[in-house]
Amino acid sequence: MHKNEWAELNLLCVLLQKFDRATKLLSMERHPTITAYLPTFHWLLDALHSFISDNPGPLAVAAENGLDKLQKYEDELQLNKSQIPYFAVILNPASKMSFFKEHKFRNVREIQKVFTDYFEKEYVIGIENVECNELEHPEDELFAFMYKRPKVTKSTKEIQKYLQFPLSSFKVNILEFWQSHQHDFPALSKMARDILPVQGASVAVERDLSDAADIVTVNRCSLTKETIRKLMCLKDWYKI
Repeated sequence: MHKNEWAELNLLCVLLQKFDRATKLLSMERHPTITAYLPTFHWLLDALHSFISDNPGPLAVAAENGLDKLQKYEDELQLNKSQIPYFAVILNPASKMSFFKEHKFRNVREIQKVFTDYFEKEYVIGIENVECNELEHPEDELFAFMYKRPKVTKSTKEIQKYLQFPLSSFKVNILEFWQSHQHDFPALSKMARDILPVQGASVAVERDLSDAADIVTVNRCSLTKETIRKLMCLKDWYKI
């Protein structure tokens, strides 16, 4: 094989290693993976764009085919269609809004607003608005007009408090973070418990279905669904 061909294969190998890394990360089942879904997707898009610009020729054609396939999913990841991946990034104490700002997302303010609106609607319904500073004489119309203050909700304060918290290390255990801070952020921690269990990929579910085939064998084909469920849980717990 010609040296140039070996060089091209090495370049291709480096690119494919990124896809391998992404696949393994999103295939994990004992850690939250939805928090990595959006960042991983954009990481792969950037990798393909860079590869195409740096390596014109046949390899670029192959990479463009891969890019076309990824971009078909990009439209489904827009904020107005798929909000959970965005919320998961914010609920990751190591990224929060910083990910969107550092990677120059054009709709950073919109992302935070959608997150706040969803949070207030689903987790803090009924919380009354309170003024930042109460007036001594609220019945005085002139003072009320002159010293009008912006109104914020308790929920908004909770989000602001969380976002002002220093960013955690990327090695942070996200679930332990929310467990240890559930009293600091009672409503946000509920939101985290609902969103973080969402899988970033279907690999973990498919793995469970494959495990079921080892339980429901020819000699045990009459097991009830409840028995199968208990056996699968026991098998999973023994791995811990």
